[in-house]
Amino acid sequence: MNNELSDNRLWHAAVVMPRHEKKVREKLQQLGYEACVPSHKKVFIPCIVFIRLNDEERNLIVNFPFIKKFLVNKALPKNKVGRAVHPFATFTDQQMEAIQNRMEAASISAELATLYPLETIESLTH
Repeated sequence: MNNELSDNRLWHAAVVMPRHEKKVREKLQQLGYEACVPSHKKVFIPCIVFIRLNDEERNLIVNFPFIKKFLVNKALPKNKVGRAVHPFATFTDQQMEAIQNRMEAASISAELATLYPLETIESLTH
């Protein structure tokens, strides 16, 4: 959703049905949301779609039938709002960029491994 207050948006990890990651990403993008599925020929993190949201958007999306739930960060202390609830796991733009870069590097290494002997790849990467 295009919102003038986009600077308060963070990436959230939504859990979806197995093998539905790309379909859910496409549906969310059709609805105007920024969504990402780290992949290259295959999905690297099964059942997860990253969506850039603010709190209001997240509260709306969690009710969509194709979103099962959002990951929470159990390493952080629980909130004290009515009941004990862990905060949502969120990621910054820089963290998402690092994830995407890592996925691209992994896919390039896999492709190189099929084309060149291991010694050649090691000389290129060091």
